[in-house]
Amino acid sequence: MNKRFVFSVVTAAIVFVFSIMATSPAAAQGRGAQPRKPKPPVGAWWYKGDPQPSGLTHADFTGVWFGGSMGDISKLTLPGQELVFTPLGAERYKNVDHAKDPNTLCLPPGPSRMVARAHPTMIVQRPDVVAILSESEHIFRLIYTDGRGHPPDAYDYPAWYGYSVGKWEGDTLVADTISINDKTWLDSDGH
Repeated sequence: MNKRFVFSVVTAAIVFVFSIMATSPAAAQGRGAQPRKPKPPVGAWWYKGDPQPSGLTHADFTGVWFGGSMGDISKLTLPGQELVFTPLGAERYKNVDHAKDPNTLCLPPGPSRMVARAHPTMIVQRPDVVAILSESEHIFRLIYTDGRGHPPDAYDYPAWYGYSVGKWEGDTLVADTISINDKTWLDSDGH
């Protein structure tokens, strides 16, 4: 075969493939601009989704949630109340080194900071466990609600999120968490 003919056929095939690829994104896009949902107010929880029947006998928090940022948990206390510290906690807070904030060192944020961030958090709720999944750092926390107690060796293995068991009191999930390591911060102020 003539080299010019082969070159022409190959060139035409390449141009054809690229012309189809160039129109593919346009075909995948919708017609017209889609209305945008309003952004949630900063500092407030915002649920994205519709409640689904779950068969649970208490509140079902399954869905995607957005939290505001948590700078200082002492601002969440009621008027006239103060945060309560153990002597060790008071000493650590007094001498906090903000350069060692786990969040700025790309370490896990801890249980309270995990859900109080500007990143989506998904809660998956089943009768035996509540799973909290955070898009940020791809982290998760499990709260067992099947009646189990804490394992006897839990304190031998401190972790960023500790070990949590929970129970329902009406529509309130009461979580008892033990064995959180001493590097975890509750907020970005060093508590």
